[in-house]
Amino acid sequence: MLSDKVKLLSIEGNSEVHTDRTKIESNIKQESDLNADNEIWEAVNNLWKNVYLGDKLITRQKFKKLIEYSQNMKKKNSKLIKLLLQIGKEMKNYDKNNEKFWQTSKVGNMMYPPINIEDASPIPWNNTKLLKLNLDKSTSLTQRYPDVTSLSVNEGVVNSIEQNPDISNCSLITSLININRFKHEYYPKIEKFSDAPSNRYHLNLCFNGCINRLISVDTDHIPYNKKTHKQLSLYSNNIKDKIVELAYLQIHGGTYKSSGSNVAMDTYLLTGLLPEIGSTKKYSFEKLKQFFEANLCIMALGTGDDSSKLRSPLLKNHDYSILGFDSKKRELSIQDPLNSKSTLTISEDELENKFSQIYINWDTNKLFNSETKFTFYYDTEIFNKFESNFDKPIFSIQNKSASANETVWVLLETHLTPNHFTEVHYAYLQPVPDKMTDPLFMPIDSASNIGLQLIKINIPKGKNKKFICYSNISKWFTIHCFSVENNIELKMLDTADIYKSTEFLTYTDQMNKNYGHPQYFTNPTFQLCVQSKIDKEIMITLQFLSKLNDLKLNFQLFDKDDLYLSKPILFDQYYYIQHYEKHNVPLETNHNYLLICTCSSNETILNKFKLIGYCSKDKNNTKDLELNKNILLQRIDRKFGELPYRKEFTFQFPSSPTLEHDYNHGHIQYQISNIDKEIKSNALFIRLTPMNKCIGDRGVDLNLKISVKIYDSETFEILHDESGYYYKGIIINDFKFTINHSPIISIEMNELTKQHIFPMKIYLGSRKDILVNMKGVKK
Repeated sequence: MLSDKVKLLSIEGNSEVHTDRTKIESNIKQESDLNADNEIWEAVNNLWKNVYLGDKLITRQKFKKLIEYSQNMKKKNSKLIKLLLQIGKEMKNYDKNNEKFWQTSKVGNMMYPPINIEDASPIPWNNTKLLKLNLDKSTSLTQRYPDVTSLSVNEGVVNSIEQNPDISNCSLITSLININRFKHEYYPKIEKFSDAPSNRYHLNLCFNGCINRLISVDTDHIPYNKKTHKQLSLYSNNIKDKIVELAYLQIHGGTYKSSGSNVAMDTYLLTGLLPEIGSTKKYSFEKLKQFFEANLCIMALGTGDDSSKLRSPLLKNHDYSILGFDSKKRELSIQDPLNSKSTLTISEDELENKFSQIYINWDTNKLFNSETKFTFYYDTEIFNKFESNFDKPIFSIQNKSASANETVWVLLETHLTPNHFTEVHYAYLQPVPDKMTDPLFMPIDSASNIGLQLIKINIPKGKNKKFICYSNISKWFTIHCFSVENNIELKMLDTADIYKSTEFLTYTDQMNKNYGHPQYFTNPTFQLCVQSKIDKEIMITLQFLSKLNDLKLNFQLFDKDDLYLSKPILFDQYYYIQHYEKHNVPLETNHNYLLICTCSSNETILNKFKLIGYCSKDKNNTKDLELNKNILLQRIDRKFGELPYRKEFTFQFPSSPTLEHDYNHGHIQYQISNIDKEIKSNALFIRLTPMNKCIGDRGVDLNLKISVKIYDSETFEILHDESGYYYKGIIINDFKFTINHSPIISIEMNELTKQHIFPMKIYLGSRKDILVNMKGVKK
């Protein structure tokens, strides 16, 4: 179809119609071919993504259609055929790790898939508008670079790289200086994939768990000043250095207003070399020189924020590349990324006292033969809900070799997010403490606040080391384990194998009765039993937690047969804020205990709580972690004796007396009958208790004289008789009656006075459903 312009020219009879028509039709054909090609490549990109993130059946159908299309093309497209073959191979050899890497490909609005450059289609994965870096409305940069041009090299800069002072990325430039010393050994893969409508390149960089994150950059929209002929770009005669900078800035928020980083992070991003950050006193001069000359790593230095410690021309918060060591003079040669012509010499003393950090990036290919990875999402709503180690993910690193010890280097890598370089975040791995209730502390000198923590450990043959992970922000992480032999197993442990826990949600005023309160048993109650093949004494640690950080907590432990809760095990009257713990409580296996939780609050606040049981050792101090799998910890309701049918009634003694002298006596009756008349027998649990503490005239607790008789309603035969002084009430457990009886529960209270008006409550639990008839109050 001709464009509107072609049609218009032909109507006017212009002599140049034929020439213009030919040119325009040629352009239209090229544009049409380009659009058709783009549709195919977009289909290939979608197919790549669907292999790991889409429906498997639909993916196979799309794959089959693209194969058929490639076979029917008049002119075979070798690139398309190659990519389809690679995708087919990926579908056949499905990799669970790759699934995680595809899931973590998004950083804000940008998609960075884990695809090698040679397997990438010749179109960007992201909207082309997003490939152009912005100036973030920076007035100064806009004034200095008002124009736009294509990226070009700096002819006057030979075999060197220099930072543009208008971009805060000295760490990147230092990294590039170091990488270029090794020629092509560590340089990122770069490939041009388009020269129309713009010059665009693919790169592979290392972040979010893998070394082949695909990034696309556009090099035709670079801020520029026509008068000064300066571009907003680093200075180099190698276009690849400038392309890398564009990719780096894209990842750092898509802006030229970079917030800065450090050499270890940036070298890892460009090369995948394992980052280590530490104090300049961490290693001796000799050891650093040994590392450097063995070509096992790349090294740089960083200054702190105190300029008074520095001599000119050293700058604060600045990174410097290490060029060499002089053993005789005990000096180092370093290069300032802002001045490629300036090489500085510093002494061993200046190294230790004027610089804050040493950056080392290790070549793991030269040090190790094997890498194991594990990618996971740290959700603070789950792992930080309560301040407890038990909530955190725990990892096991096991040396499965039966004959050799293994040195393992472990990297905790935080995945990038849009705010990664500006938000305050820290994450770290820490060995599981001997006492799981001990608080976690950020490891010293671990660089836990930059998203890359390196740990070096030795694991004896057949043994394992366990680590807890903590993060203050919800993020994806990848743990990398590097070892010489392929015998390291890395896995996240199932918490059910480590401890037993239960969470519950309740209002604080529904669990604020202290141990002396007659309604104490209505607080959240849990049955605890450590099941075992043999009966033995074990030591258990119990932890009670609140999500509210200012709530005081307590719990008491009882034998389950202690109906009146009169004999707490290791009684403790104190309350502790947010955490309440009991360590190494001696218990018998296969025996049932009760655990009753309390908080100190009169407010009505809906709050989450967590209860944890952890059994680490038996009484002989022998580890028996298998017991944790068999801890029973479940919430129960003891108000009704755990019987299925439940009724409760509230009454008051005395009740509306007519004469003053009648206050000294109260009497109430409940008649019980089975609803199902065919039931031959039934059993009751009866709990009679004051609603509140009974306080006497002198402000002291009163023991109430209570008499409970149960008799047959027809024969008046006494079936049960119990009386005495009780300040918490009375319990009758497992009272059985047959079809021949219709029992009446008669309750009397004596020695009452006019000032003593006591609200009471009766809880009735039964095996079978019952009908309860209140017979009335007598005086």
